[in-house]
Amino acid sequence: MNTSDLAARFPQIHAQLTRREWLQLAAVSGGALAAGLSFKSAGAQDTPVEGGTWTMALAGNPTAYPITAPGALNDILVNKTIYNNLVQYQLVDNAIQVVPDLAESWEPNADASEYTFKRKAGVTWHDGTPFTSADVVFTIEQVLNPDVNASQRGNLARITTVEAPDDLTVVFTLSSPYADLPIMLGYNVGIVPKHLLEGQDLNEPTAFLQAPVGTGPFKYKEFSAGNFLSVDANPD
Repeated sequence: MNTSDLAARFPQIHAQLTRREWLQLAAVSGGALAAGLSFKSAGAQDTPVEGGTWTMALAGNPTAYPITAPGALNDILVNKTIYNNLVQYQLVDNAIQVVPDLAESWEPNADASEYTFKRKAGVTWHDGTPFTSADVVFTIEQVLNPDVNASQRGNLARITTVEAPDDLTVVFTLSSPYADLPIMLGYNVGIVPKHLLEGQDLNEPTAFLQAPVGTGPFKYKEFSAGNFLSVDANPD
């Protein structure tokens, strides 16, 4: 699927992002950051070098919390470093593909009104707590909760229930057949930790916002409003 195809099918997403931003998003999602690469100018060494420091300018203060993040490119790029989705977008020859992220695999039923996702084993949160299917259920329930100002609720509105029959499985039941659920789950639906956010004000989880914890390729280090947000590579 190329960027124009995706934009035509999902205008509510495309309205928020330019084509260039789609390509930037897909490149980040596809693992450039996860590889811990140091990017150099066109006149410098062409081969990426592992390690080093990458500095990127942002147009404003990002929201490092995917539940209520407004969905601007600032938010997306930062959240893609700290958090994982169930699936992600991978850019290959100018075409965007949906590939595994926290999910290892997924399978729809015959009419695509139910999806069964199998998560990857052995994943931990940045604080060392094991990631489980309960975290996925918690995240999606908060996105769908009308009392939470979740930016992605409209994109996931067809989900009626989300359940974890076991520690490695998540089942989505939909109000009607929906072949594109995996695509929508890849768009800035970062999974958040239930053990840190359960019982908190999900619209303004003050303590969590001061030290966000994800499963992503980078760990939150420091934030200075109007100046910088710093992250360190996640060795796990």
